[in-house]
Amino acid sequence: MRSCRSPTGEVIDLGDSILLPGLMDMEVNLLMGGRGEVPACPRCRTIRRPGCCVRSAMPAARCAPGSPPCATSGLFVKTGGYLLDVALGKAIDAGWIDGPRIVPAGHAITPTGGHLDPTMFAAFMPGVLELTVEEGIANGVDEIRKAVRYQIKHGAQLIKVCCSGRVMSLHRRGRRAALFGRGAARDRRRGAPARACGSPRTRTAPEAVKHAVECGIDCIEHGFLMDDEAIKMLVDNDRFLVTTRRLAEAMDVSRAPKELQDKAAEMFPKARTSIKAAYEAGVKIAVGTDAPAIPHGKNADELVTLVDWGMPPAAVLRAATVVRR
Repeated sequence: MRSCRSPTGEVIDLGDSILLPGLMDMEVNLLMGGRGEVPACPRCRTIRRPGCCVRSAMPAARCAPGSPPCATSGLFVKTGGYLLDVALGKAIDAGWIDGPRIVPAGHAITPTGGHLDPTMFAAFMPGVLELTVEEGIANGVDEIRKAVRYQIKHGAQLIKVCCSGRVMSLHRRGRRAALFGRGAARDRRRGAPARACGSPRTRTAPEAVKHAVECGIDCIEHGFLMDDEAIKMLVDNDRFLVTTRRLAEAMDVSRAPKELQDKAAEMFPKARTSIKAAYEAGVKIAVGTDAPAIPHGKNADELVTLVDWGMPPAAVLRAATVVRR
């Protein structure tokens, strides 16, 4: 683009510069830090993550509608039931702190011992920082409904559910997709003002994707091991796929237990072929990073990875700027 017109009608010559919309990150954990990060940043006057999203050219986090573009977050930390991403989004919208536009998910919904149960993820002893139903730990349909309704009541604009075990889970397998897909999606169909997204990423990923689509989940995040049938279901049912492929190359697993390092070594390379197959089949792809699985501030590296792995540059730019679920 050689020139553009300002809101006042002034034509601005851009020379050799390229003008792009703000880039979106459809899967980012704004309230979690990665290794080596600090909790505060003097440049953005707030917790480090929102400001870093802006400065790294990823100004949107699927955490609220409006402008500029956006980011999504799902809490899986003990908060006493407070929806911290909702509060952060409101503070940003009010101009109190710098940050992206946030579409909040509140607490991610997962069963006891599921991937997003942090007491399992961190291998805590019994009774240490146990989470409640309001904080997303839900077993059975009634608890799932209660957890979903609590998130929506307090400002969640989408519902995040863990549809299977995942690569960096201490358990090897997970077959909970039907339970969680049906629970979240059923409540959504009854009038809940939120969309649902699922996160399948390990050995049962093809089955988890299929169950999630059948149950009404709008968007699949990760989906590293999708097979052709799962990809076809995404296309036929007009579902979205959020990429998160950079973490398959850049996630630091050096200090993880050996069994997790072995799973990562086996499964992460398969993410390359699944994203290319999904693109070629016509799946609607949106860019997401799962930061801090890769460091906050490095979000735009996801675009480079997608190009390196076979998506055309123009398609990658569309996935990062206009494809939203």
